[in-house]
Amino acid sequence: GGNAEAQRNAIAISDIQVKVAELQRGRAKIADEIREKVAVSLVKFDEARTDFQTAQIVGARAIHQFELYRRKYNRGNNDTEGFLAQKSKLDKEKAQVYTAWAKMRRSLFELKLLVLSV
Repeated sequence: GGNAEAQRNAIAISDIQVKVAELQRGRAKIADEIREKVAVSLVKFDEARTDFQTAQIVGARAIHQFELYRRKYNRGNNDTEGFLAQKSKLDKEKAQVYTAWAKMRRSLFELKLLVLSV
């Protein structure tokens, strides 16, 4: 009686040890996947941040150029059609800055979700 029970207990312990090892392997695999996803997300965020900073610089220059054009226009040196074309060009630059900002924010949000979900 006692020997059979000891064998059953040994088998049960062995089964539990196998299951624990499987869980540990699964956990390590998930940790590796998460690390990889975080690394990819960090690269995406850094690219988006750089794009946003570049767009800001170009946008600031466009604002200065438009301001110069506006001053010339106010003195009568340029026509209304040219003024409106310059204004449209400035609006496009501002839209690009906003688009780059939105991309950066989305990338940051994805990164936060990844990290905070863990």
